[in-house]
Amino acid sequence: AKEAKKAEKKAKEEEEEAAELEIVGKLNKVGVAIIVIATILFLTIEITGTNLWGYASAKQAADKYFKMGKYTEAYQEALGMRDKDPEMYQKIKTVMKVQQSINAYQNYERVGYYPDALNALLQGIRKYDDNLSTAIDLEADQDLKKCREQILSNLQSEFGVSESEAYSLLSLDQNSYTDKVVEIGRQKVK
Repeated sequence: AKEAKKAEKKAKEEEEEAAELEIVGKLNKVGVAIIVIATILFLTIEITGTNLWGYASAKQAADKYFKMGKYTEAYQEALGMRDKDPEMYQKIKTVMKVQQSINAYQNYERVGYYPDALNALLQGIRKYDDNLSTAIDLEADQDLKKCREQILSNLQSEFGVSESEAYSLLSLDQNSYTDKVVEIGRQKVK
């Protein structure tokens, strides 16, 4: 009987020890609220800071490239600024429409597709004319003129086409235009 009482007492003591080690109760609501609010605040500051820094960095890079006359690079940086700085984006995009023709010309020239290269330059003249008033409004007309000068220089040096001849070609109907551009482009091959 003594041993049974001892065993019972020992079992009771073990239960009490286990009960003491067991986590019982509710979480402190104030403590949990503070941790949740601090976490949300931290994440908000982190995300906002990252977005602002990324935007400021892209804007600075786009402006730097634009001033250097590297319009393709400026446009790539400005893509993320479409909604945040629409005026700067529009300015770069307007110049890029003409620069795109120069880029196409360089690519066609590199692979020896001379009629396509000539067409790209002629289309650049057309895009210049189409976008000049917008460029003036955005104070980007000088940059647009740089692109035009490059186009005219390439037309003259690579294909022997003057500005007046370029406008004559652009005024032709589609079939005549294509025939003449192919003819001039093939002459360069020779």
